[in-house]
Amino acid sequence: GVLEVSIPEGVSGSFTIIVEVDAADQIQETVGSPAANNLGTSQSVAIALKPYADLTVTEVIAQELVVGDPVDLTVTWTVENQGTGQGEVDTWTDRVYLSRDGVLGNDILIGEFVRTGFVPVGASYTATEIIQLAAATEGRFTLFVVTDASDEVFEHTDIADNVGSPDHPVDVSRIPYADLIVETVDVVAADPLLGFQNGAPVQISWIVTNDTANGIGATDVSSWNDRIFISTSPEGTSRRAIGSLTHLGALGSGESYTASTEVILPIDLVGGEYYIFVETGGPFEFIYTDNNSGRADAINLNFVAPPAGDLEVESVSGPTESLDSDQIEVTWTVRNVDSEGDAVTGTWLDSVYLVENDDISTAVLVASFRQALELDAGLSYTRTELVRLPTHLVGSYQLLVRTDRLGEVVEDDETNNDGLSSESLTISLRPRPNLQVTTLDIPVEVTSGGVIDVEFTVTNNGPAATPTGGSRWVDYVYLSNNNQPGGVFLGSLQNGSALAPGESYTTRATFQIERAAAGEFFIVVVADGARRVDEFQGEVADAANLGENDNSRASPLFVDVTPVPSPDLVVQTVETPLASFDGNEITVRYRVANLGAGATIPGNWSDSVWLVTSPDRRPGQFGDIYLGAFGHNGALDVGEFYENEVNVNIPLLAEGGLYYLTVWTDSSDRVFELAFDENLNPALPNDLESSNIRSNPITIIPTPPADLEVTSVVAPDSAQGGEVVTLTYTVTNSGSAKTDVDRWADIIYISESGSLNDATRVFGVPHFGALEVGQSYTETVSFTLPPSATGSHFIVETNADPRQLLTNSETLLEQIAGIVQRAEDAFGKPLAEVRGVDLQDFSRNDILKILTGDGEPGPRLVFERGLTSNNYNSTESVITDIPADLIVSSVTVPDFSFSGEEIEVEWTVVNQGGFAVWEGTQRWTDYIYISPDPVFDASRATLVGSRVHVQTEPLGPSDSYTASALVNVPQGIEGNRYVHVFTAVTVGRFGPNLGETRGTGYPDWPEFFESYVWESPDRSNNFASSGPIDVVYREADLRVSDFSVDPTSIASGGFAEVTFTVTNFGGRETRVDAWQDRVFISTDETLDLYDLDVGSFLRRGVLAPGESYTVSGEIRLPDGISGDFKLIVVADSPFNGFFGNNAGLTYPEARGRLASEAAATAWFWNSAMSSTILRSLICK
Repeated sequence: GVLEVSIPEGVSGSFTIIVEVDAADQIQETVGSPAANNLGTSQSVAIALKPYADLTVTEVIAQELVVGDPVDLTVTWTVENQGTGQGEVDTWTDRVYLSRDGVLGNDILIGEFVRTGFVPVGASYTATEIIQLAAATEGRFTLFVVTDASDEVFEHTDIADNVGSPDHPVDVSRIPYADLIVETVDVVAADPLLGFQNGAPVQISWIVTNDTANGIGATDVSSWNDRIFISTSPEGTSRRAIGSLTHLGALGSGESYTASTEVILPIDLVGGEYYIFVETGGPFEFIYTDNNSGRADAINLNFVAPPAGDLEVESVSGPTESLDSDQIEVTWTVRNVDSEGDAVTGTWLDSVYLVENDDISTAVLVASFRQALELDAGLSYTRTELVRLPTHLVGSYQLLVRTDRLGEVVEDDETNNDGLSSESLTISLRPRPNLQVTTLDIPVEVTSGGVIDVEFTVTNNGPAATPTGGSRWVDYVYLSNNNQPGGVFLGSLQNGSALAPGESYTTRATFQIERAAAGEFFIVVVADGARRVDEFQGEVADAANLGENDNSRASPLFVDVTPVPSPDLVVQTVETPLASFDGNEITVRYRVANLGAGATIPGNWSDSVWLVTSPDRRPGQFGDIYLGAFGHNGALDVGEFYENEVNVNIPLLAEGGLYYLTVWTDSSDRVFELAFDENLNPALPNDLESSNIRSNPITIIPTPPADLEVTSVVAPDSAQGGEVVTLTYTVTNSGSAKTDVDRWADIIYISESGSLNDATRVFGVPHFGALEVGQSYTETVSFTLPPSATGSHFIVETNADPRQLLTNSETLLEQIAGIVQRAEDAFGKPLAEVRGVDLQDFSRNDILKILTGDGEPGPRLVFERGLTSNNYNSTESVITDIPADLIVSSVTVPDFSFSGEEIEVEWTVVNQGGFAVWEGTQRWTDYIYISPDPVFDASRATLVGSRVHVQTEPLGPSDSYTASALVNVPQGIEGNRYVHVFTAVTVGRFGPNLGETRGTGYPDWPEFFESYVWESPDRSNNFASSGPIDVVYREADLRVSDFSVDPTSIASGGFAEVTFTVTNFGGRETRVDAWQDRVFISTDETLDLYDLDVGSFLRRGVLAPGESYTVSGEIRLPDGISGDFKLIVVADSPFNGFFGNNAGLTYPEARGRLASEAAATAWFWNSAMSSTILRSLICK
């Protein structure tokens, strides 16, 4: 045989060709024949290596930096064939990657490009591609170009050089970025006498520059913090924060600011060499965040033990007499008696105590006061404060003042911080009322369960009236087994009046003594039982509170249980019908007797009637049916009885059978009873209430129910959404009784399966007239299907919940009103008129009215006792929806626009579906977004406009409309922008909803589809995007120049004249015609949060490019300041002034309310803040 084979690529050398016959062992050969004879071997064959290509990326060129989001990257690469032949494959793929780690693999594929054509040996090709990077791409990358990335070209073993990169990284930034560096840091001792020492102030100054060596734009924010650290290491390790300063105002590329502040070196620093660092940061700086720190030259810190003054309380004085809880004036003097001349600085607490018998261990703290000052040695301060004495504290005391109570300042001697007044303070008790129950009148004896009258008088026997605003209290009454408050609480009574000394009021009340009480008791009355009135009269040796322990009075009461024993109510008989149909009213007769030993107290109670399944338990258990309660009035003496006849309704039950009609007398247990053995109900032998309950068996016969059955449904073979369809159906009463109501609802559904499980309600039909057994009615109804209707069956359900008919749709209400009108014509009864319904102005509530039977609170269902499985029937019908399919076929925008300007967007919407938009759809909304991305990303897009399309005629298949709108490009942007137009969608928090469309059924669908286009299955094609708009940045740019102040030396609180000029250096006029220019005073040349607003000037009028205006006005400097200051003027200041000139702060001080931002003219990342550092100013 002859077989042509291909030698594999890459094979070379001397080989033998072996041929094996029957290699799959398909032929059975003679047993024992040698298998080796199935192989044949050729002579040695010399195979030479076929010439192959070796593709090598010899050069890659790309930009070092691209800025934008998204942004285009231009990549050029050259591939040379350094192999031995052109190869046999003329098509392969080159791929371009961005790598964050510089190692090829798991990188970002940004483009792949097919190369077609052989490359001869030594030849090359060069490709250039403009690649748009994905949105939000940012970082420093290594760019890789991989030729023949899928190994389509045989290159033998020479594939290592298929990868090439430019000789530099590729930086991708979303926006221009700053690069803040701290150029210089200078530290000087704020106090030359102290120099650099722990606890001493230092003045730190630094310069921050937006460096152009790396940065390419202004800062993207207008405020950030510069932080100050101290460290013993020149590298800043283990550094410690000692201060910060907030800079206000954006910093343009190449611009700088100088800042300075004074900080106090920590008191606990030890001596030695230290370094002060200033670190800035906050604006976006791309990858250049490792150069934000600057360091001052080393300072040699001299450790000085903190000065330790010596505070001593020299004198304490106050009144010699007072009443408890009074306010008194206390005066004390504290002197720094330090012998070495050290001052005391900082803040500390002076506390005032009361001390008894010179014993400091008895000290009672009454007040504390914060002191903040610098007290030089030998100097003192005297302070007088109002101190409120404790309540109820009496006796002879000394005033003690303890300075620096918390040990907050360093002192040489801590033992002299206490000072005692030289004279004693006698505190007497303030006169107070003393409420006492002076009389108590009650019966001597009462029968248990009886009622007693209690009369008592409360008198104020104290030296003072009950307090104004505190004269409302309650008096408590107890039944106690001793003469002290407690026991059984009988009640509380509001006090009669406020009481002056010696005045009283008398209260009368009636209380019932519980039946269980027997024997000797006390009635105890407590005046002001809740202790609302302060009656403290002093303390006795046992620390009892006089004035509060004499508020009660007791009188004995004997409770007699022998003469009048307890009653025992017994239900003696219950008479009921032997049987009854459920749903019927029956008469129950029963007799209740008092077979106890005493009369019933009280003389009224209620009897309840129940229908239960078991007579051997109390009613009220699960499954028991409460039928009603019936009151009884009149006490029963022993042996007396009453008979009652009541009517109760047996409800319709799930099933009939043997039940028990149970009467339970005094079911609320109002009457106190004792159970007598002879009266117990044998059916409840273990229940002490058993005599109050009696049952009678009754057989409940299920009332023959109606059974409504939908016997036939006739529908067209096919139906279409949005069209009127006519159905005819018949409902028959196949049950054993007439329907118990004469009106109900029939509901019409569509379904795919013919089952209610997946059914959608499409219409509802009210029915009027009861049905006798075997009687039926046939209804023919016409109604409109929603445009979303789809299914294979119509279903009619009868005896449905009538509330399912309720609708607000005018179309559906009109159709239902027509059905009611036909029912009136058929019955000859004014159904609507009787219910007060106007069929010409039919409403949702009218449906409820006409479906509510006479005397019923609302609509209810026909009772069928569970025979509801035949309440619906279906018929087949092919029901199809009418989906339109709207697309935005084109979006037209200008090629160019300035930022913030108005552009016209025009778009065309085409219905490419097979159906017109439903004629009942009146309108829908088209939405317009602008985005930096050609592919819509809701998180990066801005909704700039919308337009409501009003449908006057249905938009048919292939029909279209063209609309336009004027929208504004967002302010302050530049670069390519894209317009995305969405039609007939809903827009939510996360952008347009393009998901699965949803239909809806009765009763909401007409209103729903008024503004909702039915499309299926989704709206993923309901939008289109424009080509790019080249947006050029053009905004106003206000700058300040020619600033002067006169005079330059001025007293604090004085006035000065300022003059400055504001020029619009931007490319357009200002977008607003009013803004505030503000002048701030600062200790340095940069604006920070605590610089004060000393003048504000309102500008009115638009400022065109190149135009200027000059401001001249008066500013007022803050009070209480001195030293050298700078004035800073900010045009259109985004920072509000935050407190007035008379704030009285020792400026500068890092406290007060912070400035807030509120610029009138928008500020953007590519323009610096319009501020100018002004002249120096000397305040004195």
